[in-house]
Amino acid sequence: MELLGRNRCLLLIVGCFCFSSLCVSAAASQSGETSIIDGRIRLDVLKTKPASIKILLDGGRYVAFPRIDGYFAFYDIPSGSHILEVVALGYYFAPLKIDASSKRGEVRASIAENHRRVLPQPLVLTPVMPVFYYEIRQPVTVWTFAKNPMVLMMAFSLFAIYGLPAMTAGMDPEEIKAVQEQMKTSGGLGALLSGQSPTPKAVKAE
Repeated sequence: MELLGRNRCLLLIVGCFCFSSLCVSAAASQSGETSIIDGRIRLDVLKTKPASIKILLDGGRYVAFPRIDGYFAFYDIPSGSHILEVVALGYYFAPLKIDASSKRGEVRASIAENHRRVLPQPLVLTPVMPVFYYEIRQPVTVWTFAKNPMVLMMAFSLFAIYGLPAMTAGMDPEEIKAVQEQMKTSGGLGALLSGQSPTPKAVKAE
């Protein structure tokens, strides 16, 4: 009996809450505290069907679909600030901030990122830019091949083997010897200039 009484009380509370919500909504509708948010999407610049486009208000709390001519509308929207978004495959629309006033159902729309830019009424929504969901493959060119690290290492090795001896071939032997003596501390670079393999340094035994 006690459990049954608790269930009745719970049902009574839920019923009162639902009834009060309906009363508030009805009173708001009769007092003119709701607004109509409408506009048009420029379908002439979109390469998609109207059925694949959705207009979301407050993150999807209210959803509308455009007609064939691009017109859409939200009815009985309570006064306050709302965010309007357009979801269209392949296109990006800037989110809008909608300020619905309780006075005569006035609506003020602006760019969400720039509230000072007020949009004229009725709203005409145009995509900001197309959206590509796949990365475009870059063509293979000589420049991309030359930037490969393996190619750069091979080119440097060939230059060290063939280019350096050819550059030092016309030098005076005494100058080459002086350069080799100055570069002994560079890990065998002087021996590389002379075409010889570098000799490892002897390590003294303790």
